[in-house]
Amino acid sequence: MDSVVTITLRGQMPSGKGMIQTAVIRGRLMRYPNPRFKAWRVKAFQEMQNQRGRWPRLEEVARVSVRYYPGDRIRRDVPGIIDALCHLLEYCPVCRKKNKTCNIPFVADDSLLAHWDWKTMDLDRENPRIEFTIGTCR
Repeated sequence: MDSVVTITLRGQMPSGKGMIQTAVIRGRLMRYPNPRFKAWRVKAFQEMQNQRGRWPRLEEVARVSVRYYPGDRIRRDVPGIIDALCHLLEYCPVCRKKNKTCNIPFVADDSLLAHWDWKTMDLDRENPRIEFTIGTCR
């Protein structure tokens, strides 16, 4: 796997299931995140910005390798966490210009994140986190 980017997000991961809501506004179906998920996404995006410079735009099928360090013994919804990561990566732009962010997402379509390798690590109460690497499938 050729590594494109490696990111660490600190804290407990939310589930992405049920966090994106829908509403019909003026005859159009609109999708939007609920307030809790939106706050997490903004915080996670800021954390990602501190760990990287410019990312290449992901335009081919990729493999995602995840190491999840839980902060408690509560069983988490792994597909829900993967869904939250997908929503986050579709939200994050590839570049950041001075005082302005471009609108080109890092992942245009989460179907490009086709291969997932998930490993739940030992309990880490002091530093719960998720570490993930996105790489090309070559």
